[in-house]
Order: sequence, then structure tokens, then C-alpha cells
Amino acid sequence: MKGIVKWYNGKKGFGFIYGTGCDKDNSNEVLPEYFVHSSQIQGKKPKEFDMVNFQPSKNKKGNIALNVKKAKYDTRYDPRCYIAERILEEYDMKIPCLTWMDILFEDMREIYNYLRAKSENDAKELKRLTEKYSLDKVPEKEIPLCISQGSYELYVQWKKEEEELFANELMSIS
Repeated sequence: MKGIVKWYNGKKGFGFIYGTGCDKDNSNEVLPEYFVHSSQIQGKKPKEFDMVNFQPSKNKKGNIALNVKKAKYDTRYDPRCYIAERILEEYDMKIPCLTWMDILFEDMREIYNYLRAKSENDAKELKRLTEKYSLDKVPEKEIPLCISQGSYELYVQWKKEEEELFANELMSIS
């Protein structure tokens, strides 16, 4: 399996990897995290956002990564690409590459979680996301955009900057 290092602490000897290509039937884990111990690192120690190859496994505590090796970055195996493809496939919503490249892994996962919760009428998950991102203050069609910004405050700031940019462009045309 391919993945991206979420974080790795060489001094402590462990970290976490976001895996891609997990079983699509297990939609609760659209972006599974794998614990990696230093004993499973082959070659150079990975850094945050390094792409890696690894063997996924489980133990009594959860997902673990075995035989972890650094790999050359490949957009096709970026977890955000994987989630964007699932969103397109399952919810007919296209997130262009240039857009998802600027979205954090966790926020991409939350966009997917929102769309899934909405389609399945999962009130508990919708409530969690509404509270986390203040989605009750956001027009429905802009909810994925708000989530992609990471918080309601950042969404409002982004909207303001976009409006100012648009106004400046209009002024330059006049």
C-alpha cells in the first residue's frame, strides 16, 4: 500500500501514516491512519509528507504499518487524490487537482465524512461537523468549501479576500 507520512518522531521512534487504496466497502476509514514503529522503517527515516510504501496490518490496538520504505511522490497515490476520486465516484462532486493540493488531509477526510453523513442522514456525524465548522452559518452549497478552509473563521477570511480581489479586478477594468 502507498501512503503519506502524517508525522514521524525519530527521537521517540514512532509516527503515523495516512494510507490510500483501502477497501471502499469500509467507508468509515476513507483515510485510515497506520501506526509505524522505527523497527519497521527500512532505509532513511521518513519525514512529514513523505510518500511511502508499506504493508498494512492490524494488531490489538489498531492499524499498523510494516516494512515501511520511502517512495517517490506520485500524485495518483496522494491520499487527497484518493479522497477526491471517491467523492467524485460516490457523490458526483468534482474537486480539481489544483484545489485538493491546497487542502489538508484531515479536511479532505472531513469533506468526505460530511457528504457521506448527509447522504446517509447520519444526524450524529452532521451535528459533530456542524459544531466543529459552524456549518449552520454557511450556505449549503458552500459547506465543502468551508470545511476545506479548516474552520468557519478561515472560511470567512477567505470569502472576504475573494470579494476584495474581485472588487480590485473590477476597479482595474473600469
